[in-house]
Amino acid sequence: MLRTLIKINFLRLIAPRRRKNGRPQKVSANAKTLIAVYAAIGLLFAFAFTGMAFGISEAAKVIGSWFFLEIAGTSAFLIMFIGSIFYAVNSLYDAKDNDLLLAMPIKPGTIVLSRLVTLLLMNAFYDVTAILPFAVVGSITGAITAPQAAMLIVNNLFLMAGSNALICFIAWLISMATSRSRHKNAVQTVIMLFAFAVYMVIYPNMGRFVSLAVNEPEAVSAAMSKILPFYVFGKACAGDFGSAALFALCSSAGFAGAYWLLQHSFLKVLTTKISVIRREYRGGSSKVRSRRTALVFKEIRRFVSSPVYMFNAGLGLIIMPAAAIYLAVTSGKENSLVALLGSFGSHTAAASAAAIMMFVLSMTMISAPSVSLEGKMLWIIRTSPARGSEVLTAKADAHSLICLPFTAVSSLITFIATRDAFGTLLVFVSLVAATAVMAHIGVTTNMRFPRFDNESDTRTIKQSAAVMLSMLWGALYTIATVFAGAVAARFIDGYAVLLMSAAISAATAFLLRRRLKRSLADKFDSFPA
Repeated sequence: MLRTLIKINFLRLIAPRRRKNGRPQKVSANAKTLIAVYAAIGLLFAFAFTGMAFGISEAAKVIGSWFFLEIAGTSAFLIMFIGSIFYAVNSLYDAKDNDLLLAMPIKPGTIVLSRLVTLLLMNAFYDVTAILPFAVVGSITGAITAPQAAMLIVNNLFLMAGSNALICFIAWLISMATSRSRHKNAVQTVIMLFAFAVYMVIYPNMGRFVSLAVNEPEAVSAAMSKILPFYVFGKACAGDFGSAALFALCSSAGFAGAYWLLQHSFLKVLTTKISVIRREYRGGSSKVRSRRTALVFKEIRRFVSSPVYMFNAGLGLIIMPAAAIYLAVTSGKENSLVALLGSFGSHTAAASAAAIMMFVLSMTMISAPSVSLEGKMLWIIRTSPARGSEVLTAKADAHSLICLPFTAVSSLITFIATRDAFGTLLVFVSLVAATAVMAHIGVTTNMRFPRFDNESDTRTIKQSAAVMLSMLWGALYTIATVFAGAVAARFIDGYAVLLMSAAISAATAFLLRRRLKRSLADKFDSFPA
């Protein structure tokens, strides 16, 4: 049974399988696409860590090999923690098949162990993208020896076990906190914002840390030696067998302790119920909406009711005003980005500000998982009098409406930076048109790769091929539009560039919407109710 559960959980990480007429199962096109996307993401991570490893290798020649190995372990832990903490919460306690599994003759410990192993396999992907570049670069540059590279690989197995133990413990704390709260969504949102704040502190300062390690190795060495778990890991990989034994023992004990804790608290967390104060029903008039308006508001309510959905799909909405504020705050400086962009030609500062905002907009993927999020409730919308074209265009329109206030605020803030009223208006128009493109790209891609069998919304929102490909297509579209605008700016005014960008985006959105109303609407209507 354990082996079967692990196999099922692992396949769900990739995509469903399909069976036709009793023939052997084959991996679906969705799975193949998702595997290719995972491979591309892994290569990007590996490339980033390779550059970091080259910088750290210079400092390691002064500080010592343990420092290089400690940074390798720290990097691997951070990417595992950031990549899987919320997945751990949802896969352990919020999975939709928990009730089904508990109703079967399966012990809670077996369910927990199968999900721990799946989490371990998932983190192995993140871990390899960090550890392997450090091992290769360290061996090439001479920062570590061949035996130390081998010890890095061996001790890394215990690092994965210890990291998973900590991730599971924090997931247990989050689940305990949310299960006892009447405001579960608010608690999850606060936790996610805190995690995002930590990420925004760590990630932008990685390059600064590498430079500091090269220029002031003694100070960095003293600071890193105080982070005991990773310091012990670095010493263990450097050849200190006492540290290796201590690290292996603590990691193994931590993993065993996490399993024991989750096994004994699994039922308690799932069955915890919060008493809710009964409120007296007071009738009142209801506002009658058109079918189209009702569908749009349904999508908006779906978005704002899920912290996971808001945080992961709406991340660009948080970053866009922040980017506009940065442009406004630094606009008065001589070497500011606005001054630099404005030096390329007439009114190009406004056009360049719009380009920056467009890149941020490509990170907003509200519509990308919207079709798949119908899940097992798809039959409700399919049996309603709404046509497929109305459902799909409502999902795109909801995306645009949610983004509209943030786009307006960001455009107004850019006025402080550019001091160009007409340019600010054109920035807003071009961003609205670009938002419409991103919204329709999301629905179109999701209709190409729909998936209705996920046991949690988190997996649909964070790990589906539709979301990853939508972000990729959105980024490519933005790059192509910005490149065309940069070339055009050599010959025409910045205002004309913004108008050209808005026209291109409007035409693209129109063509995508036309496809939604025709072929993709027919495909949606063919889904089984």
